[in-house]
Amino acid sequence: MLTTKKTQKAMRNTCSRLVVALAALTLAAAVNAGTIANSSIAILDSSTPAYGGYPTTDAIDIGFGSQFTDYASNGGGVGTHLDMKFDGPQTFDAITYTDRVTSGAGNGGFHGGTTDFVTSFEYIFATDPNFNNVVGTVFVTASAPVNPSGPSDFQTTSIIPNYTAQYVQWQVLTAGPSGNPGASNFEFSGSAAPEPATLGLLGSALIGLGLLRRKRASGRV
Repeated sequence: MLTTKKTQKAMRNTCSRLVVALAALTLAAAVNAGTIANSSIAILDSSTPAYGGYPTTDAIDIGFGSQFTDYASNGGGVGTHLDMKFDGPQTFDAITYTDRVTSGAGNGGFHGGTTDFVTSFEYIFATDPNFNNVVGTVFVTASAPVNPSGPSDFQTTSIIPNYTAQYVQWQVLTAGPSGNPGASNFEFSGSAAPEPATLGLLGSALIGLGLLRRKRASGRV
């Protein structure tokens, strides 16, 4: 009998530790907030066409010198938009947009012209590439910098109320007179939305942990 009780206690402890470990691992997989890698983004063909030498992909490029390479629309003016697809659903909490830094000069270096500066735009979050199923929209206003000295003067950070979507559209509402608005960089902050199976696994683990604790409190195996 003594051996049986010891065995039962050991089994309870082992099960409890396994459930706790499972819950911790599942929660860690479900919550991974931070910078969303631009390498996980694709620019859709539905975006406003680019001016020659200023490709759409320059809005999401990374690495050395990326802050000096711009996407510029080909006379897109108001209504210019970039449609972005992520690897999977993301929960967004902030986006930093860097306006064009090459306006008035060639692509690939800081010029600081503001004739293409976007003074108002919006982010549209959706679950489909046609943006029919919209999760939410964030409107942003910005002021053109005076005597800018670097890309940081062209940045606008917007807080996003934790919208979960796989597709994000950036669209120009008001821009400068030259008619070629665009973007130097986008930086996205948030976390990958957990898969339904992951959430189910986490729920099962937590339920199992609760049952073990109840049984322990009642003195049952």
